[in-house]
Amino acid sequence: MKITLVHPPFVLPMSVPPGMGKIKAYVEAKSPHSVDSLDLNLVWHEDVVARARAGVCNFEVPGLQLGEGLRIADVWSRLAVAYDFFRSPGPEFFDQETYARLSTEFIILLQGCHGQLNRSLVLGTPVPDLVADIGRYVRLVLDTSPDVVGFSLMFDRQINFALYLGAEIKRLRPSTRLVFGGIAATQWKEALAGMDVVDFVVQFDGERALATLLDALAGDGDFSRVPNLCYRGNGERKTNPVEFLSLDEFIPPDYTQTQPSRYFSPSPVVSILASKGCFWKRCSFCDIGKMSDTYLVGSVDHIVDEMERHVADGIRHFHFVDEMLSANLFRRLAREILRRGLSVDYYAYARPTRHFNRETLELIAASGCRYIVWGVESAHDRVLGLIEKGTNVADMTEVLRASAASGIRNHTFVIVGFPGETKEELQTTMSFLYDLRESIHGVHTSQFQLNQHTPIFDNPSRYGITAVRPVAGSSEVDYDVASGLSRKEAARLLDHYSEIFLNDIAYAKPLLQLRDHALILYGRWNELGMNPKRREPRRPEPPTAP
Repeated sequence: MKITLVHPPFVLPMSVPPGMGKIKAYVEAKSPHSVDSLDLNLVWHEDVVARARAGVCNFEVPGLQLGEGLRIADVWSRLAVAYDFFRSPGPEFFDQETYARLSTEFIILLQGCHGQLNRSLVLGTPVPDLVADIGRYVRLVLDTSPDVVGFSLMFDRQINFALYLGAEIKRLRPSTRLVFGGIAATQWKEALAGMDVVDFVVQFDGERALATLLDALAGDGDFSRVPNLCYRGNGERKTNPVEFLSLDEFIPPDYTQTQPSRYFSPSPVVSILASKGCFWKRCSFCDIGKMSDTYLVGSVDHIVDEMERHVADGIRHFHFVDEMLSANLFRRLAREILRRGLSVDYYAYARPTRHFNRETLELIAASGCRYIVWGVESAHDRVLGLIEKGTNVADMTEVLRASAASGIRNHTFVIVGFPGETKEELQTTMSFLYDLRESIHGVHTSQFQLNQHTPIFDNPSRYGITAVRPVAGSSEVDYDVASGLSRKEAARLLDHYSEIFLNDIAYAKPLLQLRDHALILYGRWNELGMNPKRREPRRPEPPTAP
């Protein structure tokens, strides 16, 4: 059997998606079946750059300011300039002013375009002529002569394009089986499994599931033995038991077809998974604990072996994609990286608890950790208690200061408008960020969203939520609160604090989205002893108008 794995638009194409490479390596090592990997998201963005360079992009992005005397094609031409800039490993990539300008334009152009095209696909309206022939992506898939096409979906915004492609593939070659997998497919498995165009949905791990599914398709057609599979059988939907691979069963990814060097970055950044699931699993806003109670940790030797293989291939930048690394696992990884003498740069996510003491942070920094994205969420202890974060303001303060003093740059996640949070409590968080501005290098903010499969959704009254209204076509839920900030007030305050304060903390605001670029920039700054300037943030006073 032949399966072609497809990573569809729309995701900013900064680094190689890990899922397809891991599945290709595992299936081809463990079964007689063959796998092709096709990153249509990258191909689509390369096509857009080519059209922008040729001056034939006339797609209008809502809210885009053209400037006096400029045509829309002139503005799109900047996308090609940004692409060349991002691909350059030279010193120009480290010019702060140029990076901020080009990366801002890059995000506005592409994300505006992504949104408009997704809406066209949802509504069934004509797809704008941003690329010469959108049907060419269907042909690229079919040219691989697959028996099965598997869509690897990391984000919700990829689903509509995948369904569009799937319908066209089925129309042209009805015998082709379609499989939807990945994080987004797991979250939407019930909806996807009910669609005629979808033959199978794989939730959670896809490696063993796809190898076994291909065996069944090539053999007796018994799908009941395929782990993690959702399918239709005897006129009804069926969901098989979930099985997880241990992390040491994973095989190093095969990126020969997806080619990490092709992405929109001066150096390839490769994802590494050291643990699966979350060891904490208590945050009330998060669906990880509800989706699965599994927490697995790979052996340090196996994890660093994979890094070492990549280093041998000329790759030295890594992103630990774990939900968060514990201080203990962080220490063990750092010691092994140092023991092997690997010269690497990496970043990861963590929870700022007292376990990250100065000694631990210095060890982590010495091993190549350039920045950590910390789950701060709030700097008010009452709100942290509602979130059940397991942290407190005093410990967070010490961790962020010690991390910065160790040479690690700190990004923080902050939630605005957690149910019950008051205007005064949000102001406390903003003051905390301002007071620690010398130790914080970027703030990732989001307005609170109520999602299904979370503890808050299951027990809304505990958090002062008085009404819940599902949003059609979304995992998000609308709601009202008995006290604290309303959704409208939270949105207004987030805009206010971003404008007067938060946007000035980062070296460049786009780094909050282009996180792999941040790793490359921070690593070079350490190497060259650079200390780039940023605007001095204004003190975050609350708005005076109601």
